[in-house]
Amino acid sequence: ALSLPENRPALDVNAASGKKISANWNKVTGATSYTVYVSNKEKSGYKKVGTYNSKKTSVTIKKYGKAALKSGKTYYVKVVAEKKVKINKKYKTFKSTLYYEGKSIKVK
Repeated sequence: ALSLPENRPALDVNAASGKKISANWNKVTGATSYTVYVSNKEKSGYKKVGTYNSKKTSVTIKKYGKAALKSGKTYYVKVVAEKKVKINKKYKTFKSTLYYEGKSIKVK
């Protein structure tokens, strides 16, 4: 079993001008990638924005799925810190979630 890392992603989201969301997070020790999701509902409907390597700590979100973000609407952003884990000698791997954090933001 994996233990939670000492440092968390510490997600910070801001509504940038022009119907965009700026999402920034701190690096998580041991994470090999981060996947960012956005939704217009707090507990469901999350759509993947993208998966980024462990060096990336920010992303600008312009769309929810295929549609542009709407001004005045609240969106929910989630960042998931993941670690690639090797499970056997044949190099089969899977991603294990280390930690995730979510925040809401109203788009300008």
